[in-house]
Formats: sequence, C-alpha cells, structure tokens
Amino acid sequence: MFWIIAVAAILQGPAVSWAETDLMARADAAHRALEASYRYMEGWLEYRDSETGLIPQRLDSPLWTPENSAADHYAFMVITAYFTDEEWLAGTVREILDAEMRLTTRLGSLPDTLDLTTRTYSRDEVDLERLLFGASEYCKDGLLPITELMGRTPWTDRMATMARDIAANSPVETQWGRLPAGGAEVNGEMLQVFSRLHGVTGDPTYLDAAVAIGDAYFLGVLPANGGIPCHLWDFDTMTAVNPALSLIDHGSEIIGGLSEVYAAAVAHRPDKAAQWRSPFLRMLDTVLERSLNQRGILSMAPEGEGGVPDTWGYVYNAYYTAYLLTGEERYRAAVLDALEVATHYREWGGADAFADCEEGALVLLNREPRAETFAWLADLLESHYAYQREDGIIEGWYGDGNSARTWLMWAMYNTGGTRLFPWRSDVRWGALWDESSLTLQATAEEPWSGRLFFDRPRHRDHMGLSLNYPRLNEWPEWWPVDSGALYRVEMDGESRVLPGYRLIEGLPVGLRAGEPLRVTVRAVLGSFL
Repeated sequence: MFWIIAVAAILQGPAVSWAETDLMARADAAHRALEASYRYMEGWLEYRDSETGLIPQRLDSPLWTPENSAADHYAFMVITAYFTDEEWLAGTVREILDAEMRLTTRLGSLPDTLDLTTRTYSRDEVDLERLLFGASEYCKDGLLPITELMGRTPWTDRMATMARDIAANSPVETQWGRLPAGGAEVNGEMLQVFSRLHGVTGDPTYLDAAVAIGDAYFLGVLPANGGIPCHLWDFDTMTAVNPALSLIDHGSEIIGGLSEVYAAAVAHRPDKAAQWRSPFLRMLDTVLERSLNQRGILSMAPEGEGGVPDTWGYVYNAYYTAYLLTGEERYRAAVLDALEVATHYREWGGADAFADCEEGALVLLNREPRAETFAWLADLLESHYAYQREDGIIEGWYGDGNSARTWLMWAMYNTGGTRLFPWRSDVRWGALWDESSLTLQATAEEPWSGRLFFDRPRHRDHMGLSLNYPRLNEWPEWWPVDSGALYRVEMDGESRVLPGYRLIEGLPVGLRAGEPLRVTVRAVLGSFL
C-alpha cells in the first residue's frame, strides 16, 4: 500500500494539479510504512505459542498479559491485518481473540495473565487490582484504536463487556460513586474508555461511570491538591498518597481522560460541564505554569524537571480540546508552541519512544498543519525504521506494536486515508488533497485488481462524537468522505458523479503493470451539470 498527502494541500484551492513526482514520493513513504508494519506482524507471528496461539509479551518472557501482549501488541496486529492481509484479518487475529477470551478470562470478562509454558494463570489468587489495571490497558490502548479505525466489530464488543465489568467491580467507594482505582492511571484510562463507549453505544451507563470519576477529580481531588491531579489519592481521607504528577506514559492519562469527560459533558451533561469548567481550566493552567521547561514545552515533571516525555503530544491533546470547547486562544497557542519547540528534539531513546512521540505529533498536526514539523517528523521516522531487524522484530517486546501503529498512521497520512485492497507489496499509491479535492496516483509492478476505499468521518460514524477533538489512540482523518454527499470521480479518462457511500464502500480499480493510474475526486457543490 502506498499513499500521499501534503500539508500545503490542505491549505490550497480546489483546482490544483499535483505533480507526479510529488505523488509518487508520498507513495514511497506510505509503502515503506506498510511494508515495515507487515514485516512486524510476520515476524512476531512466528513466536505464537503452539498450543494456545497467543503472543508472548517479550521474546524472553513467555507470558500473555492483558496490559502488554493484548493492549500494545496484539491489537496492532489486528490493525496491520486490516491494512495488509484479509486472510489474517478473517482468520489468524480472530483466532487469537477467541483464544484470549476462552483462556484468559478470570473474573466476569476480565482477563488475567497466562503463562504460556504451563498454559495456566501466572498467579494462583485473583488480584482484583491487577485485573482492573490489565483490562483498563487492554480497553484503552488496544480495543479503542481498533474501534476508532474499524468501527463496531467483535473487538468493540470485547471492550464494552470488559468496561461494564470494570464498572461493576470498581472497589473504591467515594461520595461521588465507585471508582476503578485510587490511582490516576487507571481512572484516566477509564475516563477515556467510558466517555468514548457512550458515544459508540449510546448506553448512558458508560457516561454515568465516567461522570462519577469526573466528579471525584473535578470536585474532590483537584480543589484539594492545588488544582492538579496526582499519582495516587486516598478517597477516604481525601489526601494524596503519592502527590507526584508525572506527564510520562502511565502518568498523564488522567489529564487526557478529564478533557474527554469534560467534552462528553459539554455534549450530553451541560450541568456537569458548567460545574467542572473552572477546575478543568485551572488544572490546565497550573500544569502549564509549573511544568514548562526552558524551551517552552512540557517536561516530565512539575517545575520543568526532567526531559521532554515522548508522550508530550498526548498531554497537549487536552489543551487543544479545551481550545475547541472554550475558544480560549491561550490553549491553542500552547499547542502551536509545542509543535515548534518539539522539532529541537531528535533523539528519543528507543523505538517505542519514537513511536509515541510521532503519534502525538501526527494527531496535533492533523488539526494544526505545520510544514516544518512534518519535515521533522519524516526525519524521526528515518531513525525509527532503523530499529527494525531483518526478521521484522523491532526491539523484541510488546512495544513493537506501537511502532507498527505509528507507521500505519504515517501511511494513512500519505494516502489521505485511502486504501487499495487487497494489499500487495508491489502496489504503491499516494494522495494529495485540498479542502474540496483529492488526487491519487497508483502503480503496480504486475497487473492488480481490487477496490479503492475512501475514508469517512469516523469520529462521527464510528465513535458517535459531534466534535472531533484530538485524543489518544485515534486515527486522524485526512480527507474523509461524507456518505450522503456527491463527488465527481475522474479515472481512466472517465468522469462520473457518485454518492459518497460508493467511495466508502470501495471503487473497483485495475492497475496495468508499470502504468500509473491517476484518480481525482472532487466534492460536488450545487449543480454538477
């Protein structure tokens, strides 16, 4: 698969004629990303357990863990198969889902760690705290991104059932309701999961669960803790057990989660949004005041201490969400500053760190395109690819899945969200676009036939969101097609006007060996005669 997208294209008018060299350069970029992701999946599937079919969390650790194997590893094999291998999508990755549900479920639908050498649970006793943590990670980091991209699938149902059981087994009693944990990580993760599942399903119980956590933080923790959350809170005494607030992964989830439940409240519980607005904005302002380093980007810890976290973009999602919801320009300015300052940082210390940095940048660049930051991002990817071994393995642990995730996001960017399917390694395509038109060019070394699929507004159609706010584990929309609108499609010397749903369902396409095919799609406004 090969795709193209240009930042400048977003800003230009509708009658642009894209150069073939630009289109194919984008196709080359997408091809490399797709090939690397496919090789990752091929490499790791060689290490499936022969009896269970499950994937170890590390090459040197034969455990299937919900928080690692499932969340960061398996989920992105599902998504890699979605882009590159229909047989694996229909067979292998579903077989793994069946196996993990059958073999690892321990309390209700909540999974536990499985020792792949003994095919038994790694712990004799049920540890509710561990189960809730593992399930929250699997939901947020694994099953949410599958649903964001693919829509309602069996993986969505797995997430929805686990989320209900997390709510039902939440052990922390508070005056605002029961919470999954006293810690910011699990509560932050479940704020994201509950808020989005409410949009996906329309089930108010998910929103109620999110609101209980939101109340506990906006009305309890934040006012009592100087305006910001902390790592661990005692809800009996309403005091901090661990007062630190880390902005790295496994620490910053609460900031993103609180921004998401605030967005959900604006849409569905305006009474709560009004109650929460002041503590929400105070939290963001306090973090900015206390945590900017000398360059002007958030550091790992308060007082500007430590380096820049590779998850910096995840935190800035909350600021851009606040800008969208309140119109306060200072939050947009903070994001724009971060997108400029981030380009000074080029070494991230490992493939997983590169992956998270690149992901966060792409999500924000989707909202605020900046050519210099895209160029920096392309340079980072060159360094990132160098970690992959000949056999497709990257670093030999579950973080390899995050590399595949980000590479696939880069491929989507370079194709405008289009897909040629079935994928084949000699087929390349790329796209450039502006607000009203997209031009795609594809080539194949051997004859190929299949379908060309266009993206849709997935935030609305898959997630039930009226506002496409930036969020962790989304797949940015670059040129989404409205199923109910009309588009003029020019291909092979023919021009047709088609409804958007036809483009989303996929247009039949054939490629002749060595002959480029150009497709141009324009939105039809008013009369097209």
